[in-house]
Amino acid sequence: DNSSNDVTLGAHFMIYRTSGVAQKIEGVSFVGFGQQGVKDRYPINFRQSKSSPSTVKHNTIRDSNQRCIVLSNTRGVVISNNVAHNTAGHCYAMQDGSESNNMFFKNLGSLTTKPTNLIAGASDGTPATFYITNSANSFQGNVAAGSRSSGYWFEMNTAVTGESLNDADATITSLNPSLNALSLFEGNIAHSNTQHGIKIYPTGFNSAQSNFLTNTKSYRNKLF
Repeated sequence: DNSSNDVTLGAHFMIYRTSGVAQKIEGVSFVGFGQQGVKDRYPINFRQSKSSPSTVKHNTIRDSNQRCIVLSNTRGVVISNNVAHNTAGHCYAMQDGSESNNMFFKNLGSLTTKPTNLIAGASDGTPATFYITNSANSFQGNVAAGSRSSGYWFEMNTAVTGESLNDADATITSLNPSLNALSLFEGNIAHSNTQHGIKIYPTGFNSAQSNFLTNTKSYRNKLF
């Protein structure tokens, strides 16, 4: 918006309602994207894309005003080998809790900061480099460094939120994300985060199955 002098209002990129259509976002530099305090205005945002056999890889996101790569009611995306630095709010994030079967592979997030203007009702005031609202996703070889709060935050609620509440699919609207088992968490690193390297408070894991954080390194954080 050229008429605005607000430096926290940048461009945003949304992939909207593209179920079954493969999207490929590769080798792009996103600088100064995102609109702080405005929901769904992120550098990369898959919104209501349902089953999305898409790839997001080899991109850089720098100086983001709000978040980095966000999934909302989207499944099947591979997010790999991306770098995000100096970003405000949750970085690699899920929004509604209905997101599943996505793969986060060898991504780096550094200097995840607290935004000045918060999305109403969101938890970005305690930002996580990886914000996880559904554990039925895979995380392998990622690095979260220098967050102003947490590296990885598992916050699985007992019901989905946002637009997923109005989904036509009853299996989505009735979903209890807190009961899902962790698909894969292997070889991830959390270091130099102001608070937690890995945070599961307050919801924890309520799955009947065992959940494993395999070959995980967490160091130089105030808390594990």
